[in-house]
Amino acid sequence: TLSPQSVNETFTVDVNGVLGGDDGATNDALEGLRGVLTKYAEGTNCKIGFINISTNHPDVATGSQTSDRIGELIQDEFPTLLLEIEGEEPSLAYVPFANTGGQPTGQVELQLFTNVGCQPSG
Repeated sequence: TLSPQSVNETFTVDVNGVLGGDDGATNDALEGLRGVLTKYAEGTNCKIGFINISTNHPDVATGSQTSDRIGELIQDEFPTLLLEIEGEEPSLAYVPFANTGGQPTGQVELQLFTNVGCQPSG
């Protein structure tokens, strides 16, 4: 069961680098994700059921594509946080979108819906 209360986490990425496949930018994005998600991975009974992923960018397509890439990185980097459904491979449920009026450009906001009973570490 998912908690009805969401938790917001933010970090910043190099949008052009992440979308362009730049290894340095991708590694920096992974470090940003580790900075905000490690406490859930190391917490007690934490699984992510759903995430709204928003990237600040004036262009809707670019912001949405960046958010989608962040969702892929979460799924690849944090498989232990994914909810398992019997008979299916664990996968991340998320909605990627752009925040065209948000600043600074490249800031990513994760609106996390975790399971009831999740107690992040720290």
